[in-house]
Amino acid sequence: METSPVLLDQFRVVYTSESPWQEEHEHILLMACSDPRFREATKEFMENHVGATRYDPLIIPGGPAQILLSSSIFFAIQPLAQLLHRAHELKKVIAMAHHGCMYYRTKYPRLTEGELQRLQVLDLLECKKVTEKLVARAEVKLYFAQPRDGHVRFIAVEE
Repeated sequence: METSPVLLDQFRVVYTSESPWQEEHEHILLMACSDPRFREATKEFMENHVGATRYDPLIIPGGPAQILLSSSIFFAIQPLAQLLHRAHELKKVIAMAHHGCMYYRTKYPRLTEGELQRLQVLDLLECKKVTEKLVARAEVKLYFAQPRDGHVRFIAVEE
């Protein structure tokens, strides 16, 4: 999409990236929580394990839980996932939950950490079913990020 130079010429450029513009993308969607404690490790995981650097990040508190009918904003998140699929022809979706998620702690304050983790895994499995319907023919992979010994380990959640 080309922008109008007439409109933008009235403003000043405040920064130009060192990174070159990349037209191509990798047809991958990452649905994850916005918790900044996991940001660098998740980026490393996406680059080193998934092999992706130009993926679509759908980053929101609660991450993949927000696409479920139990979320108060599923009506907004589901169309976003479909839009990204139409726009970028998604072939893979990575849905990632994490230890100590404030979204879950706030929504379920009476549950223990173990009960929250169990619920997160069940929600990931439900997320896979919902996502497979919304993003037809895309492979959906589920992960749980957990701090351990000063690092973050990523656990594949499988049925």
